[in-house]
Order: sequence, then C-alpha cells, then structure tokens
Amino acid sequence: MDNPPSLRQLEYLVALDAHGHFTEAARACGVGAPAFSSGLAALEERLGVSVADRDRRHVAMSPAGRRLAAQAKRVLAEAAAFMALAQSESQPMAGTWRFGSIPTIAPFLMPKLLPAMRKRFPELDLLLSEDKTPELLADLETGHLDLLLIAFPYEVPGCEVDLLFHDSYRFACSPRSALAKAPRIGPKEIASQPLMLLEASNCLHHHALPVLETAAAAAQTTFAGTSLQTLAAMVAVDMGSTLLPTLAIEGGLLQGGGVVTRPLGYDGGRRTLGLCWRRGHARADEFRELGAALRDWAQAVGIGEALTPSSARSARPRGRQAARHR
Repeated sequence: MDNPPSLRQLEYLVALDAHGHFTEAARACGVGAPAFSSGLAALEERLGVSVADRDRRHVAMSPAGRRLAAQAKRVLAEAAAFMALAQSESQPMAGTWRFGSIPTIAPFLMPKLLPAMRKRFPELDLLLSEDKTPELLADLETGHLDLLLIAFPYEVPGCEVDLLFHDSYRFACSPRSALAKAPRIGPKEIASQPLMLLEASNCLHHHALPVLETAAAAAQTTFAGTSLQTLAAMVAVDMGSTLLPTLAIEGGLLQGGGVVTRPLGYDGGRRTLGLCWRRGHARADEFRELGAALRDWAQAVGIGEALTPSSARSARPRGRQAARHR
C-alpha cells in the first residue's frame, strides 16, 4: 500500500470498535461527529473495506472491521513506543508522561504525590487521567497512556509491575454503632454487620474481602455505592458499615466527622499500590526510577507500608491469586 492510513484514522477505528457509537467514539477522540464520520469514511475508501454497518441509531463492527481494529491497536502501541524511545534517548526523565490512576487512589494521593515528583524531576510532566482499572488497561494497551498507578492484586497480562507500598483497610461505622469503641474488628464482627460495598464492577474490596472468606459471604450487603465518598456519607447517617483504605482516610475522605474507623484484627485486609506499564516499553528503566522515587517519598512522609525493591518483587501477584481479582 503506497499511501497507508494515518495514525489518526486508526485511532478513529479503534475508538469506534471500543464504543460502538459514533458520537461517543468521536468524543473519545476529541473531535466532532461530522469530522469523525468523514475521517472514518476516508479510511474505508482507502482500505476498500467496510469496517462497520450503521444506520441512524446503531453501529455494528463488521468482522473485517474488528480484525482491522485489533491490528490498529498494535500499530498505535508501536507508534507510541517509537516516540517514547526517541524521547528517552534525547532526554531521560523528561517530557510528558500520560499517567493513569483509579478513583480510589487519585483524589487522595495525587495532590501530594504530583508536586513531590515535579520537585524531584523538574523536567517531567505527569499528565493525570482517572478511570476504572479495565478502562485504564485498555488505554495502556493502545498507547493512549504510558503508565498506571493502580491497586493489586489484579491481573495485568502483557505488563510489567513495580509494587510500591501496602495500603491497609479500616472498619468504618457510625459513632452510634456498638463497634465504634471496639479496639479491633475481626471477621465475626464484620459478618454480623449490615455491610456496604462499592458496586461489583469496582475492584477495591476484592483486595480485602477474600481474606474474610465466610465472613464476607455471611455479611448482609445493604448498599452498592459508586464511590468512596458515597459510602462514607451512608455510614455517617448510620445506614451500615464498610471497609475503607487508610490512604483515603488520611487523604481527607472523612473530613466533617460522623464516621468512626477501627483497625482490623486479622492478618491481610490490604491492597498493594504499584506502577504498571506495557512489557518492553522503551522507558521501562525510567519508570522503575520513578517507582524507586515514589517508594522513597511514601516512606519519608509515612504513607502506607513501604516496600523495598526486593520485597516488591516477591509480593507481585501471580497465577491464580491475580486471576481471581479481575
């Protein structure tokens, strides 16, 4: 092919496959629907292939369109890797890195972390995106993001992981609860409570609840929240209890009072925060340097239970343990 499609046209194809809707795909690409439709039509004309069947209401990717979209993801990832290699060669620990994190980490950690990293690496600009883990991993795969800070255990095929520190959970309840003054909360106490969790699609409580086993199964779930802020508000009006990560509590989640937290009286009940990037990324060594700086910073300011590089390697999720926390 003498005149291959542009990378922008491939982005349109991948976005349409991901969203299944012209308007949403156009919005994801940062263009208007007419420009998106025109660009996709030009791609189809150049390829001589119809990538989607559509009418005014519906879009269905053709079999050829799905195969081409899968290949386009790989092309875009390689293009991003090419630019990363050039930037790494010209000036390490500099430029703009597209940095993704999840809603149970970003609002509580990033206001402290990003200024500290800017001071440590003044030529490096971390451009933050916030989303759920599956969406972040999809953007990482296509090269739309360079690096993630997420919670483990979580299965991340095709990625390298650098674990940073543990973040323990605490039991949260109303001051009027019978457990509000308990020195520690065990599985039996949790199982006896009306327990509120985040919705099933959120990975947060998968890190704490499996260690409770029968206690988690026996707990009466009364509410499925969409955010930690909503959970905290429900606890404050005595609608039930929940488990909250210490990072969020110390990051200001419970400002305003109305919620009591107690330590857990069992081993486990924690998540591990870590960096994640595509395996073989041109800037992998720089990502590890950033990870080392993050570990040092977290230990210095007293955030979480810091991991040394050797303990981080031994703590990495693998095999069946990682697969159960999708």
